[in-house]
Amino acid sequence: MKFGKQLDRQLREKWRPFYVSYKRLKGILKGVAGSGRGSSTFHAALREETARCSAFFVEKLEELEATLEAAAGDGDQSAAAFVEILELRRFGFLNFMAVTKAVKKHNKVAPCTLISAASVLLHQSFFSSPRLEAMAQRAESYLQHKGKAMERFSERERPATMGGAPPGLGVMNLQAPERLTVVLDLDHTLIFSVSRKSRLWRQQADNLSWSIVMDHQPEPVCVFPRPGLVDFLQALSGGCDLVIFTAGIEPYASPIIDKIEVVSGVKFSRRLYRRDTTRCPWCATVKDLSVLGTDLARTVLLDDNPLSFSLNPANAVPVLPWTGGVEDGDYLLEQLLPVVRDLQERVDVRPYLQQKYAMSTWFSKCGVPIPGIQQAAQGSGVEDASRSFQGMQDLIDRMARRRPVVAARV
Repeated sequence: MKFGKQLDRQLREKWRPFYVSYKRLKGILKGVAGSGRGSSTFHAALREETARCSAFFVEKLEELEATLEAAAGDGDQSAAAFVEILELRRFGFLNFMAVTKAVKKHNKVAPCTLISAASVLLHQSFFSSPRLEAMAQRAESYLQHKGKAMERFSERERPATMGGAPPGLGVMNLQAPERLTVVLDLDHTLIFSVSRKSRLWRQQADNLSWSIVMDHQPEPVCVFPRPGLVDFLQALSGGCDLVIFTAGIEPYASPIIDKIEVVSGVKFSRRLYRRDTTRCPWCATVKDLSVLGTDLARTVLLDDNPLSFSLNPANAVPVLPWTGGVEDGDYLLEQLLPVVRDLQERVDVRPYLQQKYAMSTWFSKCGVPIPGIQQAAQGSGVEDASRSFQGMQDLIDRMARRRPVVAARV
């Protein structure tokens, strides 16, 4: 099913006039030639659509805040308001998807007048609202503890996925899912670091990098934050628990993480370093998500190294590696953020991620039997595991040549 039809099926009927009209924007693009003629019409329509959507969002948010304040002690009224709050969050997500997809389509037909979806969305209240996220957290907690079923959602109106898969929320099991735990790799995913003596540092402007002093290094390290890093973290922090899991040693990684927290204003709930990784015959630094103690149904790992996923392939979001170049554009905001936003609405992220990225299949094609990997990690011993994986270097070479599908499409 095409995106437009998928989107239309998820719209809440009584709010339909206030959604960004993807159909209208797509219709305008039919008249936009490769030269960019008609692009100004698209720009104007996009501004009009997002302005209407944001105005409704702000009005509805204020209405719900007033309702909750007036409903103090009234359980039924509070429950109804909390249901509306979660629906308003989904309203924001659907509009976010519509804008992102429309802009992407525009940039294909009018490459001479490119638009950044991030620059459009960052000014919209429905894209990132700390007030809504705070209220949504209250709503999730209330619905989880009270077990209030959201009977007012019909099968079509219930929070659903953009991929067409069942949302996993039955009529009698509509408690809000717990917060998503987003585990983030550091090097080549969020940042890229080099020595200040390197040619890359000399070529790039100083204002594109951070100079960080480390106790174990004689000279400061030049760290390049990936474009959009601050906005990416701020957009996720309200509705997700953010964890850093790096294969780097703590003396190296900790000062960089400190800098990220200061610049973004976002605090990571946990930091895991090389000592927390799992040594396996095929990789010395596998990231076993079970060490977190979180619900793996609501945990996702974003990493550029596919070997990091080998113990949890169904929780993987493969990331395009970044090496400090300016060509990365808005990858974090336009490619990764939509994926994580979608996962926030799913009770169990694993079926969807396995279908989208098929990491288990990818490992199998590379010659890695996933059950064998898991058994080796669970106690069969390094010696036994080594005998089970003859020619491990050949395996790693094959994996290096065969990159998995990364989060590169909305």
